Amino acid sequence: MDSSLIRVLQVDDDPSLLELTGEFLKGEDDRLVLETATSADEGLDQIGDRPPDCIISDYDMPGKDGIEFLRKYKEKASRFSAEKISIFWWFHAVGHCIGPL
Repeated sequence: MDSSLIRVLQVDDDPSLLELTGEFLKGEDDRLVLETATSADEGLDQIGDRPPDCIISDYDMPGKDGIEFLRKYKEKASRFSAEKISIFWWFHAVGHCIGPL
């Protein structure tokens, strides 16, 4: 993947919100690449060998909620040396940046 691209992972159990976010981000910046997951487990599987630059997560999801997703993400991502990970709660309008993992 091109290193100038900004990889955004959105995790939400509502496909219509995933689509809405995709439509919104299309016009914002050509470098944005949106990857989506409809569950926390699917989002964790998509991380692969490179964490996303930004995560947009729903809080209230069946199975693992947004908090549990981020806990598991942090465990999985601890092997990466990321300077900054941006995490946004979609409906709760809370943005939080985490320092080096």
